[in-house]
Amino acid sequence: NGTANGTANGTANGTVAGTGEGTHAGGDLKVDAAAAVEVERVSSLLTEWADIALRTLVWAKRELPEFARWHAEYREACNSSGEVAAWKEGAPNLITDLQAEIESELTLLGATAIEDKLQDGVPEILADMRSAGVRIWMLTGDKAGTAKNIASACNILPADAEMLELTTDTFPVLADVKTSMLLEVQLKLEASRPPLTRLQRVGKKLGFGCRPNPVPPAELHAQTVRLDHAHPELLKVRQALVAFQEHIRNKMERRHQRLSRPGPLKRAESLEVASDNNLCLVLDEKAIEYC
Repeated sequence: NGTANGTANGTANGTVAGTGEGTHAGGDLKVDAAAAVEVERVSSLLTEWADIALRTLVWAKRELPEFARWHAEYREACNSSGEVAAWKEGAPNLITDLQAEIESELTLLGATAIEDKLQDGVPEILADMRSAGVRIWMLTGDKAGTAKNIASACNILPADAEMLELTTDTFPVLADVKTSMLLEVQLKLEASRPPLTRLQRVGKKLGFGCRPNPVPPAELHAQTVRLDHAHPELLKVRQALVAFQEHIRNKMERRHQRLSRPGPLKRAESLEVASDNNLCLVLDEKAIEYC
């Protein structure tokens, strides 16, 4: 029920940008042209903070005189197996509608940015692991830009890395593909796998690892064509991935040839071998779903 007025700049480990009764033209915030400039300033600050790998947080408020009614409807929707199934598939559902209802008409109060420092020795250890040929995956809920900055600070993403980024920023078509459609395609691909042989079933029952049989190429092609028909730009995503895969294969072949030759490597060759470990792939959630 309170309000925040004024501006606070500078804290022990970060900064705070107060906006008072700021609002936003559209989106989840109230429309108020007079405060739009202030909101844009905060938005610009958030981008600057994220670019230097700070942890950002925005907070807002809204009075909820009908909270009891909303909460009862939300609990009922969350307890409905049909609504939960639709929510998981990305189809229209009451859970998402009710979330959108309460997360709208908000009054912006401010934003914070906090530095999340790495523990001592982490960048050096990760750099040594990469030099040793260890493959490193970093999983994060951050935006792609923030994730890349953190990866760079950790020496997971070196400055000289050859990188392929498959995200909704680099390939906007990924944002257009509905999760429900990808799930439907996945179910059809799984259903098309040939059944396990008797020997495979016995091995699985005895506890031996048993990979599922591969998806028939014809079905994989059919589902790919279906997605391409709905979203033609997906072809560029696959082309980029195949080109990067071919580049990796060529580098590995050249590396094998150099290491197979008798005698010590020349300095230039040693540096080239070391650079082979600087191949990085950046994926966001939609890219992972599609791949």
